[in-house]
Amino acid sequence: MRLRYAYSRIVADGHSCIDLGGNAYWLLFAKEVEPGRFEFSDDCYGRLPVSSVLADTANGTGMRQLQDDLVAGLQDQNPAAWLENIKRLGGLKLA
Repeated sequence: MRLRYAYSRIVADGHSCIDLGGNAYWLLFAKEVEPGRFEFSDDCYGRLPVSSVLADTANGTGMRQLQDDLVAGLQDQNPAAWLENIKRLGGLKLA
C-alpha cells in the first residue's frame, strides 16, 4: 500500500498536522484516491496512537483482528500505550 504523506511543522489553517515522528505506533485511517494510492482520511485525525504489542496469532480479519491486537496491547509495559488501547477498545463499543 502506498500512502501519500507530507508533514510540515508550519501548520496552515489547522491542516497537515499529522506528525508520524519516531518511536510511535499508529492506527491509520486512509482513503483510496486512485488505484493503489491512499491519503489520510483526515489531515489531522487520520491516525490514532496504539501500543506496539500485537496478538500472538492472526485469528481473524478486520474488526476481530483489531480487537485482538488492542487487547494484547493491554500487556504493554508502557502505561501511556495501554491507556491508548483502552481508548480504542472503548471506541469499538463491543458491549
